[in-house]
This record gives sequence, structure tokens and C-alpha cells, in this order.
Amino acid sequence: MTGLLVLAIVIVLIWIEVIMFGIVGGAIGVLPTVIGVFISAILGFQLIRFHMMRLVAGGAIGRPPHEIMPQVLCVVFGGIFLILPGYATDAFGILCFVPGLNLLIGQILFRLFPAAKSRPFPFPQSGFGMPPSFHQKDDEQEQKSSDMIIEGEAEHIDPDKRE
Repeated sequence: MTGLLVLAIVIVLIWIEVIMFGIVGGAIGVLPTVIGVFISAILGFQLIRFHMMRLVAGGAIGRPPHEIMPQVLCVVFGGIFLILPGYATDAFGILCFVPGLNLLIGQILFRLFPAAKSRPFPFPQSGFGMPPSFHQKDDEQEQKSSDMIIEGEAEHIDPDKRE
């Protein structure tokens, strides 16, 4: 049943895209319409990159998934819809990046994907820090490796001398 629903949605989406492409192509011409599709795909890639980097720089990695996943889902879906060729998906993709609307769309997408809620949060609150057991293993290994002697030859090169 779910497969038939997905198939119906894909067929309706393709039908809407063909109609929108014809309308836009009739209004501005075929070449500008095709160029617009490529520009929107490039814009989608850049928006995903920019917004994900902004989320990471804003400390999103250290927050639990139920706080950050709606924003991430909205950015990813918005970018994917901009990358897909067509003007109807571009309109939805742009809506995913409008401030205020993106939080609402992100919450709706978060509710549609129950797997995003049930995933355990693998990182401590400080971000990508390793668990304490990992650091203890490093300390033990450091004590063992301090007895090692590495032999070899070295040659000093004077940076002021040029050949």
C-alpha cells in the first residue's frame, strides 16, 4: 500500500513539473527555462553547503537530535528540491529556506520520519569528544609508548642558504 502511495505521489509530481515547465517555457522561452533549471540546481548545492556549515558553526553538533534534526531535514529537503529539475520543486525548495517557514516545515518533516526521533545521540554534549574510556586507553598506550626509542639519521637544512 505504501509503495502505491509513493508511486502515485511521484507520478503526480512529474505531471506537475511537466505542466510548470511548459508554462514557464512558454512565458520566457526554452533556453532561459533550461538555464534556470541549472541555476536552481547550483543554488541548491550552495544553500545546502552554506546552511549546514552555519548549523555546525552554531554548535549544532553538541545539541541532541530532537533539537537539531528539524533544521537539518528542512535544509536537506530544501536543497534536494532545488537540485531536482523543475519549477514546482524549486518553489518548495525555496520555501524551505524562508526564515520562520523553515522551522514549521522542519517540524512537519521531523514528524514524518520517526527514525530520526528514535536514534540515540552518539556524542556527548561537548560535541565530537570521545568517551572517557577512550581517553583512558590513550593514556595507557602513551605510557607504554614512552619506552620506545626511534633511531634514524637527520640532516639539518639551513633555510637561509639557497642552492
